[in-house]
Amino acid sequence: MSAVINPHRQWPQVISDLAEEIRTMDSFRIQGTSSTYVVPQGHASERLVHAPIGIISYAPDELVLVAYAGTPVETIQQELATHRQRIRIPTLGSIGGALATTRNGYWETSNSTLPNIILGCGVISANGELFRVGAATVKNVSGFDLVKVMVGSWGLLGLVAQVTIRCEPIPQSSLWLHAQGPCNELLVESLYRPSIVARFEDRTVILLEGHPQDVSDEAKKLPGFVECAPLSDHPTPLLRSRIIVEKSSPIDQLERRLRASFDPKNKLNIQLARLLDLLT
Repeated sequence: MSAVINPHRQWPQVISDLAEEIRTMDSFRIQGTSSTYVVPQGHASERLVHAPIGIISYAPDELVLVAYAGTPVETIQQELATHRQRIRIPTLGSIGGALATTRNGYWETSNSTLPNIILGCGVISANGELFRVGAATVKNVSGFDLVKVMVGSWGLLGLVAQVTIRCEPIPQSSLWLHAQGPCNELLVESLYRPSIVARFEDRTVILLEGHPQDVSDEAKKLPGFVECAPLSDHPTPLLRSRIIVEKSSPIDQLERRLRASFDPKNKLNIQLARLLDLLT
């Protein structure tokens, strides 16, 4: 871990060097840990590019960690655990891969998961230019929230090289409960911010977290639910089926405009862009 530079104001040398390398490439493909199992192999002419790995800075008192995008989520969770903190995403693959694919696992996006825990990103454009989105702290600003544009972009708008993450304390108490059969939605709606509500064909699994007494009180609202083993924190990731829309639809036009703005020469992840019909 290095605290020599301010990662929000200065670019680490490894990112500057990578940007300079990308600037000379005709086309390139971002290669992570391949934990999504869905990104197609690139063309032979495409250069493989890997995001840097490592934790740049960590301020436990501020609940903020900055890491290179290639850093395994498991490494980040281990570092946070030394201060009884965490991030609510699966310990699968890299933090950049989690950001690019909105890998929340069973966590709800409304419960402080992606994209909400990403405060900022350092990005290398398809042309090798460096730019930042977001900020080092949570604050109200006007304008476009480009962090949410980068989250879920599947590496089609630029190479996310650096990520600033908002962390949270590990709850004092956690309780996993499940019940067989259809989910009683009224019971679920009576709960105060359950951490996870996972619905399966044959059962519903709920995770309650917080102060021990609060967890106990919430559990009493769930008659018929019994304690169970925790779910795996990284269900098999799959590329969500893209909604088929007419070429004239506003959604399709927006996707194409974004791709054209960020990568007008189709230098980045060409095979994936072709799969999603986003070549410009």
